[in-house]
Amino acid sequence: MNLICKTLCSLTLALSPIAAAQKPTPPAPLDLEPTAWTVEAPYPQSTIINARINGTAAHDGNSSMAILHVACYSAPLRPMISLLTHTDQLHFKPGIYEGPDARSTGPLSLTTGVLPPRTYRVNGYYSAEPTQQHGVLFKLTMPANRQELREWITDDMGGQLIRMTIPSAIPGDSPLSAEFILPKDSKGLREVIKPCLNNRKSTPKKPS
Repeated sequence: MNLICKTLCSLTLALSPIAAAQKPTPPAPLDLEPTAWTVEAPYPQSTIINARINGTAAHDGNSSMAILHVACYSAPLRPMISLLTHTDQLHFKPGIYEGPDARSTGPLSLTTGVLPPRTYRVNGYYSAEPTQQHGVLFKLTMPANRQELREWITDDMGGQLIRMTIPSAIPGDSPLSAEFILPKDSKGLREVIKPCLNNRKSTPKKPS
């Protein structure tokens, strides 16, 4: 091996880690199908009970964990869906969706399996609920479509893919997307949303 070859080979090896570090993080594969919804209160004294499943989010070649929350709020009685993720890891700027005076409400598109997509107006804020265990996440919330929730708790929907997409504020930028797999056991979700589906003035029991 001559001197020129040795020099070029050494330079190639030295630059390889730098080139690898500059490559965007590929989207992580979706976690294995959850067996059931996790029912929890976001805070110890909270009167709101969530049903939760985990999934993955992606934007422009970057990936992060994602959480799908479903809750039944009171006064007025209404079901709500929330998407939580690390927008900083995704290099997605959520500012246009933040706060009551947000410049944009989306819309967020939600598709379950082969069913037609539904669109939702969304609003977001940074959240650090103790039960998250993932640090500060950006939380996008939206009123839920009751028919969609009824579909989620039917016996034949277990294993179906939920896909959510929301546009970026940057022209030409790709949207943020999130994917979840519906558990075959829908008991936890059914317990949480039942008051909202039946329009009863009651709340689900807190998890023991």
